[in-house]
Formats: sequence, structure tokens, C-alpha cells
Amino acid sequence: MKSKRNKLATQIVPAIVAIVFLFLYNNYVDTGKNSQKTNNSVIEQLFKSRKSGQDVTISAEVIKTLLDDNDGSRHQRFIVKSGIHSVLIAHNIDIASRVPVGTGDFLEIKGVYEWNEKGGVIHWTHRDLNQKRPGGWIIYNNKKYH
Repeated sequence: MKSKRNKLATQIVPAIVAIVFLFLYNNYVDTGKNSQKTNNSVIEQLFKSRKSGQDVTISAEVIKTLLDDNDGSRHQRFIVKSGIHSVLIAHNIDIASRVPVGTGDFLEIKGVYEWNEKGGVIHWTHRDLNQKRPGGWIIYNNKKYH
């Protein structure tokens, strides 16, 4: 009788552990599958509603690098694609370090979205020197630029 219970326990317990693990993994671990969809819908909603001044965090692919904007504060500029929208990133390189990105690179970006008819701009991708608002950042190759 004991050996039957031991055999049952050695088969059922691992199966239960595996089921619990899969449930927790699928429901509580961010695998990136859901975040891309959520991020895309946030940008899409802001673009459709023409809203500006909204904090956003997105995952996106660099589709074009542009020359720096040197009027006033210097900004590194590049265009990313998040879902169906292209968005200009204006990253202040007087405050934050330049991000060494190229076409095809994937980034995580936190900043402030401003609407325009071309898809919008995300700026404030850097820390706030006056500490009046939460700062933004860009993560590239596991390094945070802010």
C-alpha cells in the first residue's frame, strides 16, 4: 500500500507543481507578449484622440535615424515604429547620454507623448534635473539612458 502511495505521490506532485508553475508564469510574468499589444494600443488611442502631454512607456523598433536637432537644447532624433504608428523620439542629449541606436534596433522608451499629424513625438526621455516630475528613459541593450 505504501509503495502505491509513494508512486502516486511521485507522479501527481510533479504534475501539480508543473500546472501551478505554468499558471503563475502565464498570469504573472511579463513575457513581453502582452506589453507590446498594450503599448501599441496606448499610442493608437492617444493618436486617434489627439491627446498630448501623456506619460507613455513603449517597446519599439528604430526605423530611421535622423540628424540631431541643435536649436536650443540638443536632441538626438530617431523614428520608431510601435504597432501601426511611427513616432519621433526627441532625446535630450544635453541632459542624457546619446543612445547608440541604428535602424532595426529594439528599445524600451518612457517619456511624454505629444500628438501631431505625423504620428506624434515622445520627449522627456531623460531625468528631470529640477526633480519636479518623474523622469523618462530609453533602455537599449540592457542599458538605461536617462
